[in-house]
Amino acid sequence: MGFGILLFGYTMLIEYGITVSSKFNIGIDIFPDILGYFLMFYATRKLSPYSQGFKNARFMSILMMVLGAATLILPIAALFQKGLPIISTALQYCYFTRDIFVFIFSVFVFAGIRELAKDVDLPKIASKAVTATVLWALYLIPRISIFIVNYTDAQKSFVSTLYSIFFYIALLFSVYVLFNCHVRICYEGEEDPETKESIIEKFIKKIKNKPD
Repeated sequence: MGFGILLFGYTMLIEYGITVSSKFNIGIDIFPDILGYFLMFYATRKLSPYSQGFKNARFMSILMMVLGAATLILPIAALFQKGLPIISTALQYCYFTRDIFVFIFSVFVFAGIRELAKDVDLPKIASKAVTATVLWALYLIPRISIFIVNYTDAQKSFVSTLYSIFFYIALLFSVYVLFNCHVRICYEGEEDPETKESIIEKFIKKIKNKPD
């Protein structure tokens, strides 16, 4: 249905990069976010018939891809332009806006999962979808505060660590929920995908039932 693709999309949000300029906090991400956004778009496009939440998430993923392209282009431009501080500031705004969009995207995705899980009578997955939404909200609070509050260096370091911890907790739990969805909700209205006949089983049954 697309949950496996969505899982890989979230995995690409892992932040691990090579520093290009420590002075202006510019680097290259080993896990390119824009690839994750594309996978998210593709997955939510496949899931969109099942819930309005997935349709809304698909729209957000398009916005995320636009920002992802900007965060790829700006560091490259910074290497060839003298206005490096300006580019760095633009990058920070792009990253902050991206994080807001990822939160909104996640709200829509897990709203869709909650609705779909209830339809196929999987209340535990529906409950986990609510928990995932709460975790993304907990991540967003310190993320917003560090952008708008004038912290001291020590306070800023503490809040940065706090939102990084919340980010990976939300991310890992989201991957866990999506894996459960991939295993349990592979077919509309069917809890256990293993009960669905494979193509080979159908072929064998067809041969056995074929009149002589």
